[in-house]
Amino acid sequence: MSALPRRTGVASLTALAACAVAFIAIDLLAPQWVQAEGFDFWQYHEDVSGYHRECERQQDLTDIQTRIAEQIGAGDAVVDVLIEGRITLAAAIDQIAEINSDRPGFTEVMIYIHSSARTHHERIEQYILAKIRSRLAADPTRLAEVLGRFEAEARGAAAHQ
Repeated sequence: MSALPRRTGVASLTALAACAVAFIAIDLLAPQWVQAEGFDFWQYHEDVSGYHRECERQQDLTDIQTRIAEQIGAGDAVVDVLIEGRITLAAAIDQIAEINSDRPGFTEVMIYIHSSARTHHERIEQYILAKIRSRLAADPTRLAEVLGRFEAEARGAAAHQ
């Protein structure tokens, strides 16, 4: 009985050594293929470092995504308060500008989407009005009321200038 386990152990060690020799031989004979197939064990530490860098990058992108979601939520809250009539359109424009001042790509997107506007202030105004039109699309009476309030506000501001 003792001879069988010993033979199994020798066979296992022989198979393990044969695999190691085969991997080394393949790596020496076809290094490009080994790298292309991802069997390049010599680059292990570099691969692990790259993995950790990508994990950090993923966390950075998640943080940016969270910040953008917070900015969108804060902007939506400003639009809600504006629709309710608790702030003026001018105040809403200032608040949206402040909320999104460090938002990646916000200014560029505003320039692209609201290309007819001449200033950043006008682009944000168009952005807000588009949000209001979208929210109140199912209630045209309320939409007309809110937009009428903005027109009155604009006339009042023009009269004071």
